[in-house]
Amino acid sequence: IGVTGVQTCALPILLGYVSGDEQTGIFGFAFMLATQANGIISVQLSTVLQPIFGRLQHDRARQTAGFVRAVRVLGAAIVPVSLVQAVMGGPLFRIALPEKWLPAIPVFAVLSVMQGFYFGNNPTMSLLKAQRRFRLYFTWQFLQLVAAVPAYWYGASRGGALGVAIASMSVWATGVPIAVWMGIRPGGGTLADALLIFARPWASALPVAAAAWFLTGWLAQFGRSEEHTSELQSR
Repeated sequence: IGVTGVQTCALPILLGYVSGDEQTGIFGFAFMLATQANGIISVQLSTVLQPIFGRLQHDRARQTAGFVRAVRVLGAAIVPVSLVQAVMGGPLFRIALPEKWLPAIPVFAVLSVMQGFYFGNNPTMSLLKAQRRFRLYFTWQFLQLVAAVPAYWYGASRGGALGVAIASMSVWATGVPIAVWMGIRPGGGTLADALLIFARPWASALPVAAAAWFLTGWLAQFGRSEEHTSELQSR
């Protein structure tokens, strides 16, 4: 299943061992919902991109330029969706799901934010494989795993499902931009170029997410006011 697969599988195993079945169930449910959009778009796009990158392996400048364009487009789609679903998750959970799943709301929010960084992972792995830089590919994955396991353990011991979600977000928010940088270096890309791939969609999406946050807050306040008025009238 690969090193990344081992890292993904290690997460619920560690959480279950440290925090128990309930926290594992909360995390698994939130993870399943939070990763849907990114999983569908990013994985499918990566399958298409790898052979294209492979044809350009002898022209690293064009390969890098094509990769950067593709990931920017992906980020422009994924980051706004991820941030808005992080904001809207609470109201939607309360409306559509049983009360037992309400503890998953903050976990879902953190994992949704994580998708705003993770979107670059699969295309970058496709690029590194197309460049035939397999040693770097596996070294990066191994170091990511080495960093992730103690972070997950600490998160699980301190905060259960939410702690693991925060640890996972921290690991991927650090690791994926570094992997992007390693991927674009042969074509003249810099660390600043790699960071801009993430900074631009975040800068565009934050006002949208903020508007959604204020809207949900206003609707919640309005709903409480209406409920209070109804209670007063019934007395």
